[in-house]
Amino acid sequence: MISLKATAWTLLSCFAPFVLPASTFEFQAAARSNPDLAHQYTFDGADDTERLQDKKGSADLEVFPFGTGTVDDIGLGVSGFSDSSQAVSIFRAEGSDHTGGTALHQPLITLSESVSFEAIFQPLQEEILGGTWNLGYIVATRVGGVRGYFLIQGEPAPSEGTVLTSTTGDGHRPDNTNRILEPVTAGHWYYVAGSYSADIVNGTVTFTNYVADLTAGETVLTAVGPFTNSGGTYPIGDTTLGIGKRWDSGESFPGLIDEVNLYQAELGPAEFQAHLDALTGGAPTFEITGIDYSPADDTVALSWESQAGMVYNLLSSPDVTGDSSTWTLVVGDIPASPDINTQTLARPGDAALFYQLEQFRKPPLTVLSEDFDGSPDLPDGWTTGVNAGDTGTTKWEVGNPAGGPGPSASNSGANSIGTNLAANYGISSDRWLRSPGTIDLTTAISAKLAFHQWVDMDNFDHGDTGTVRILDAAGLPGNVTELAVIRTNIQGLAPAGWVKFSKNLPDTVLGKMVVLEFRFASDFVPDGDASGWYIDDVVITAEKP
Repeated sequence: MISLKATAWTLLSCFAPFVLPASTFEFQAAARSNPDLAHQYTFDGADDTERLQDKKGSADLEVFPFGTGTVDDIGLGVSGFSDSSQAVSIFRAEGSDHTGGTALHQPLITLSESVSFEAIFQPLQEEILGGTWNLGYIVATRVGGVRGYFLIQGEPAPSEGTVLTSTTGDGHRPDNTNRILEPVTAGHWYYVAGSYSADIVNGTVTFTNYVADLTAGETVLTAVGPFTNSGGTYPIGDTTLGIGKRWDSGESFPGLIDEVNLYQAELGPAEFQAHLDALTGGAPTFEITGIDYSPADDTVALSWESQAGMVYNLLSSPDVTGDSSTWTLVVGDIPASPDINTQTLARPGDAALFYQLEQFRKPPLTVLSEDFDGSPDLPDGWTTGVNAGDTGTTKWEVGNPAGGPGPSASNSGANSIGTNLAANYGISSDRWLRSPGTIDLTTAISAKLAFHQWVDMDNFDHGDTGTVRILDAAGLPGNVTELAVIRTNIQGLAPAGWVKFSKNLPDTVLGKMVVLEFRFASDFVPDGDASGWYIDDVVITAEKP
């Protein structure tokens, strides 16, 4: 605490923020604030039914015994990472991998081309032995031979079960596996996350894992990766989910699991770190370092060390009792001006006043948002056009797709944009749809694209396809400069519904004014029952200093 006696009767005091006890409540709230959260399993509740609920989606869990295990072997409602949370205790019998166990199962979830996960868990054994594989699955999915073993204690055989790993692809092999941590410490609570993006064209996945040993007091994530596997993607589409066990049965994880979150997006390190900060209270990386009183204008200047990309709230209270949430907001949303921030205030009239700083990451700015509901015409600034060879049999059209051959409704609101809303797309088409050239990434340090799509195209060859790319706005429309291809070879037969696509944009698009382009192309072979490509709810966000 720093204090300054400004007058004979005024004491002004300042200090760094309180470090709150660890709590999962703030962590859960931070996860729910992310629009890409698809499933949230907290294992909290007044009874077992509530503890098994999906707190975000509708994919509730089931207790799944196998071998000699029974439903009575699993522990629901046991003490979790903090006093405020409950966890599930997974049962694994001694002996071979499938002797017996009880864990949690969900028969059907859907994964998109970009996914992320988070888990808070406590291993109870430093090594898993006694079986052929010696694996303990913490979060796992699979369809046929396509793996999404997002988090395992153990690694591809021969394994002694002493490491934490993540495997995706067409085989449980070292060249598909990212080693996250070695060795595991029994009794320690860990936070582990992962962010995955599938390359459909090349049939690979690039992913990064993040880890913090909570029991050891780690408050800064360690990134492991990025790692690109040798082949195969995780189970994109419908898959089973195992928590504390394999996707089907067996090889359960001997330990406690407190939280599991699944996202339909590729989250970045800043988002995961913010969630860890919410869980731990964060490490105090700044403090108020000075108080300067100016008698000439009767003001007080507070100064503190600041960090780029952060925002600060200055709070005050006449005493330090009570919860800090009851303190008065003096100045909010103060941008960082590294290395030192200074805030000048009129001298308070209180006999004593205490100040506290809150530090939080600056939220991303929305630089493009379009739901196509403004009118039945193209939104302002959006344009369509053709490339050489287009025959004019297909058009991008805004409207309600109900009654046409495509989706029965838009993803949101009445309207979306699609190819020939009232009819199937035509042959020999090559038509683009472009956003306004006002997408400002000139000062962005990161950016993300998200949109919903409904796809029904010939998937037997590469003649009918969709492509998403970022263009340099400078020189358009005449000079087309491609900055990045975000997704190509978009194909597929009619899905059950709209699917969200989300991806972090590469660094090559940063520092520029850009245009987003959707390109639809079809070959000369008629596809009588293929309705085309429909797009809705396009959003680009950017982090800026």
